Amino acid sequence: MGLSSGFGRNGLLLAVGSDGNVYPLYQSNGAPYGSPIRFLPPNSSVRSLNLFDNTLYAATVDGCGGSNAVYAVDLATDEKTVSRFETGGGAVGSAGTAIGNDGTVYLHVGDRVLALTPKDLKEKDHFTLPPSGGGATDAAREGATPVVFRRNGKDVVVAASRDGRLFLLDSSALGGADHRTPLAVPQPAGAIRGAFASWEDPDTGSRWIYAPLASSPKAPNGGIAGFKLDDRNGRPVLTLEWTSREMIAPAAPAIANGLLFALSTGNPSRGAIFYILDATTGRQLLASGDAITGPASPETGLAVANGRVYFTTNDNTVYSFGIPTEH
Repeated sequence: MGLSSGFGRNGLLLAVGSDGNVYPLYQSNGAPYGSPIRFLPPNSSVRSLNLFDNTLYAATVDGCGGSNAVYAVDLATDEKTVSRFETGGGAVGSAGTAIGNDGTVYLHVGDRVLALTPKDLKEKDHFTLPPSGGGATDAAREGATPVVFRRNGKDVVVAASRDGRLFLLDSSALGGADHRTPLAVPQPAGAIRGAFASWEDPDTGSRWIYAPLASSPKAPNGGIAGFKLDDRNGRPVLTLEWTSREMIAPAAPAIANGLLFALSTGNPSRGAIFYILDATTGRQLLASGDAITGPASPETGLAVANGRVYFTTNDNTVYSFGIPTEH
C-alpha cells in the first residue's frame, strides 16, 4: 500500500493507498482499523486529504488513474457513498481543497475559484479571475490552493492568480453579482505556487496570509511572502509587508505561536533547508544549514504537532525540528 497522505480522525490515521481505497489505521501502532473504504480510482495522484464533519475530501490531478476531480465520502454512513465533481484540468495548488466553517468546499480550477456544497459537491458559486500571464497551459500544480478563514463573523477566501496577484473574496458572494469583483487586490509579490498559511495576530487582531513564491524580484529562486489584512475606512486592505530571504522552490509554509515554518526544498545538488521566521517581519530566527542531507518535493507538507515540525525528503527520511519557546 502506498500512503499518499493522511489525516487524524478519532485516534485514527486515514491513508489513501495506490488502489484508491482509504485505509483507517490506529495512530499508536499503524494497525488496521476495520475494512478499507472505496474512495478514489486506482493510481490517482492525490492532492492532500481534508476531513470535515466526518466527510473526507480529496482532489486528484495530472490525469493519473484517468481522474481529475474532487471526491467526497461520508465516513459516518454505512453506505460510504462517494460524490465526485469533475475539474477538467485539475485543482490548482498542493492542498487541493479548502473547507469553510460551514463545510463549503473551495478550490481553484483553471480561471475560476469554485464554491461547492458539502458532501454532494454541487457548484453553488464561483469567482472568475482576470487573465494572467501564465496562460492556460500551466500545470495544475503551478498555482495555490485557496485559503479560508473567519473574519468579522463570516468566512473570507483568499485565492491567487498564477502571475502572483491575490484576491480577497467574500464567501457569501464570491466576486459579487458579476462573479468578477473581489474585496481587495494587493500588489503582486511574485509567482505563487503551492498553498497558503494564515494566522491572526492576537496582539493586534491583524490577519496574516503567507504565500510560497516560485520566483519574485527579490528572490528569483523562490521565497515566502507575508501579506497583512486590515480594515481602513471600513474596507478590507491586503498589503504585502515583507518577502523572505531566497529559498529554492519552497514548500507551503506552516505557522504556530507567531512562528512561521518554511522549507527550501533544494535541488539535486543542494539539500533542503528548514527555516523559522518571525511571522510579522519575516526575520530569520533559525536555519538548519546542512542538517538535511537531501532535497524534498515542493509538494511536501509541513506538519506541526506536539511542539515539533515534521516533514519528509525525497529519500523517504522524516525530519523533526523542535519549536522554540521564545523568539
